[in-house]
Amino acid sequence: MSENHYAEFSECSMRPQEVLEYVSGPIPVLEEGEVLVRMKAAPINPADINFVQGVYGLKPVLPHSRAGLEGCGVVQESRAEGFREGDEVILLRGVGSWSEYVAVSYTHLRAHETRSNL
Repeated sequence: MSENHYAEFSECSMRPQEVLEYVSGPIPVLEEGEVLVRMKAAPINPADINFVQGVYGLKPVLPHSRAGLEGCGVVQESRAEGFREGDEVILLRGVGSWSEYVAVSYTHLRAHETRSNL
């Protein structure tokens, strides 16, 4: 783990394809209460598009706002009680899920319990 890749935008537009960029940068450094998640999946929902357009209830912090509001992944590192490396998690809310790695407050995560019917 040395580099992160993510979707970023520096201005809002009704045509997200014109402002979204695929960028590389450092992997986030965690603060107390945060969890580093390696994303496995992040949907493209109408809310995500509206966020980039600037018309969603949650407004982007510009410039250099990261796209993606939810998703799921695997904990790579944790500075929060209740989460440990290897846990599968669901991002309930936040910004930046269209990333390879994202730092998320533990309050915005839920552990995903794998079920097997074998």
